Amino acid sequence: MRSIRLEPTDAIGGVLVTLIGLVTAGISSQYPIGRISNIGPGAFPLALGIIMVLLGLGIIAGSVGRTGSIRQPNWRAAGVVMLSLTCFALLIGSFGLVPATLASAFIARFADNRFHFGRVFILACSLALLCWLIFIALLGLPIPVLELSL
Repeated sequence: MRSIRLEPTDAIGGVLVTLIGLVTAGISSQYPIGRISNIGPGAFPLALGIIMVLLGLGIIAGSVGRTGSIRQPNWRAAGVVMLSLTCFALLIGSFGLVPATLASAFIARFADNRFHFGRVFILACSLALLCWLIFIALLGLPIPVLELSL
């Protein structure tokens, strides 16, 4: 009997994406799908779940016939990114969107060993501008841009 070789990193990732897609599609089935002219609240999560299942199966199929090893996770980078997201969540209510985005970008920068202050500053300012444009100017969400009251 011939065994099937899978590249483990892609196979595990594909299985996880497929499982998340199945759970998303399953949960969305509890909501009305609606019709194409009047889409219900369950339509978008169902479509997203189906797309995730297809992508996960594609990732698994792409891992067939390849070999490899599982790399050690970069726990430091994962922890720094989680810290960055936590700081964003804690700062946005008290200080506003722009300071929270700037702080989050500067903290996330420590996930990488290379540091170039100018690049990080440009990236943080660009992210703050993009967030303001999307969430406040285009979507009209009631998020304070800058809160300085302490």
